[in-house]
Amino acid sequence: MDRERRTKAEGSYAWLAVGVIFVALSVFSAVQTRSASGFSLALWSTLQIVTTAMAFLVPQARAVVAAGGEATAEEREIEARLETRVAVNDALDPIVRLLGSLAVETDPTRLFQLRAEAVPLVLKTASEFVGPDRSGRAGSS
Repeated sequence: MDRERRTKAEGSYAWLAVGVIFVALSVFSAVQTRSASGFSLALWSTLQIVTTAMAFLVPQARAVVAAGGEATAEEREIEARLETRVAVNDALDPIVRLLGSLAVETDPTRLFQLRAEAVPLVLKTASEFVGPDRSGRAGSS
């Protein structure tokens, strides 16, 4: 994480340097246009226009790229939330069905059987949902 942050910071400094170079070239070419004439005036004027435009476009392009990165992060967060919701729904579905059967069952033998199925089903579903690496810790604490 720290290395990634450093790389991004170094990239930002590189773009800052490019922007500063364009600003300096724009000022330099503006100074040169005062004493130029003919073809050199056209050359220095063109250089000033191009470097001024580039000095403006560099930070604008960086802002657009940063905004695109934010949108991508938001999309990833939405996808992760959706996947989590689907996983929770899939995990709870068999438990909800069993509880529904328990709620409407009137036969005492079948009711006892459904109650006996409930505990293992809840434990199995919970261990699958939490994952094998975390389900073992509950019994050891």
